[in-house]
Amino acid sequence: MEQINPYAASQVSPVLQNGGGSSYGAVPVTPVALAAIIQTKIWVQIVGVVTFVVVALAVLSIIWGEDGLSGDLLSGPGNGAYNFGVIIGLLIVAGVLALHVILGIKLMKYGKAIERLAASNQPADFERAIDVQARFWKMAGIMTAVMLVIVLLIFGFGVVSGLSSY
Repeated sequence: MEQINPYAASQVSPVLQNGGGSSYGAVPVTPVALAAIIQTKIWVQIVGVVTFVVVALAVLSIIWGEDGLSGDLLSGPGNGAYNFGVIIGLLIVAGVLALHVILGIKLMKYGKAIERLAASNQPADFERAIDVQARFWKMAGIMTAVMLVIVLLIFGFGVVSGLSSY
């Protein structure tokens, strides 16, 4: 039977460790954890770029689409209520696209923070990368809540409109 020495050094080899300044105490960052965050850099950057491409395609679709800004909507007299509804819809879509741009920017910042961390292995760069990631997820959560509210409002408006037609 093997004896365990309670005074032996830990088998965990921390690369970075915070100074205990947080409410969580000193948390070691192992080489595996550091490698895992560094390996996400390419995927973070790909998703960030794809986010911008999707927003650009959506904007082009709005501008040159069949019922978009280059169509009959703004080019002549029409049903005022219909035009108002379409304009409100376009404003909602513009707001959602703006939120996506913000998410894309946050992802690109996260990718740059990971890049700095990979080059330096410094605690400050690790903390910056995690902070940028936390800000991204906070924004993603807010965006999800906003989208849920928009969907519920549209659904509620549809139900009220449907019931009022009887």
